[in-house]
Amino acid sequence: IHEVAINPQNTSATEMFSSTTVQHATDHCKDIKDSAVLRKIEFVCLDLVRQLSSPILPARLVLRASEDDAEKQLMITSKRGLRFAYIMQCLAQIYRLMMNGQQSTKRDLYYERVILYKNQSNLNRTITEICDFLDEPREALHVISSSKGMLSGAIAFLTNEQKLIDCRGQQVLITESLTNFRVISDTHFIVVVEKDAMFQKLIDEGYFEAFPKSLLVTGKGYPDICTRKVLRWLVEKLDVPIYGLFDSDPHGIEIMLTFKYGSVLDRREGRGCNVKQIQWLG
Repeated sequence: IHEVAINPQNTSATEMFSSTTVQHATDHCKDIKDSAVLRKIEFVCLDLVRQLSSPILPARLVLRASEDDAEKQLMITSKRGLRFAYIMQCLAQIYRLMMNGQQSTKRDLYYERVILYKNQSNLNRTITEICDFLDEPREALHVISSSKGMLSGAIAFLTNEQKLIDCRGQQVLITESLTNFRVISDTHFIVVVEKDAMFQKLIDEGYFEAFPKSLLVTGKGYPDICTRKVLRWLVEKLDVPIYGLFDSDPHGIEIMLTFKYGSVLDRREGRGCNVKQIQWLG
């Protein structure tokens, strides 16, 4: 990514103060949210110790995040011992991340305990289960998804270190960290294309010469949660129209509907990542 250092002297005092104030407010909100999630994980562990300390060992263990939430529970029987190990190990990894103020991808968490998880899908299912019974989106657990989505066009992002990521004339990988940056935009509308090949072809054949004040986005096929989350954030932030170019076959329609309404398979992790405003151009 091409980065250009910004001279603080070129930035007005009011602008810098506003940016700092917003950042501090955001950090405070994150601290409150993190504390709530940490309390849930601590309750799970303490409640589990109470059950195991009972004079009569229960036939099954109940994992729950609070005293009064009967719906959000996980039942663990003697036949599901491996599942229990997955959940407790994953909770320990998440707790460590949050206490250290760090983030990690699913892939990195898997490789930390590859002998236990054996394959990536076991960890992925475990994270989904944890999101369900804690009633929290994945990003609240400091677990981020690796993204394959790309964007290019009339937008730039100013990082907290006062560096500029300019998306004009280059393709930028979509990452969740973009949502933490200040947006500088001259975008009048957003176009989402289904395939990377079409994304590249439009750029190569002079798309931005015809539409210089637009933003081009691709999820490279089926969109990951990170791409959908950042796209939703951009639409709300910029308040501009968004259009989609997708094939008219079942696969293309499914991808368009995933952008618009989300996916049943990741309904908890992908909560709040749908873009209802998207209009299908064809």
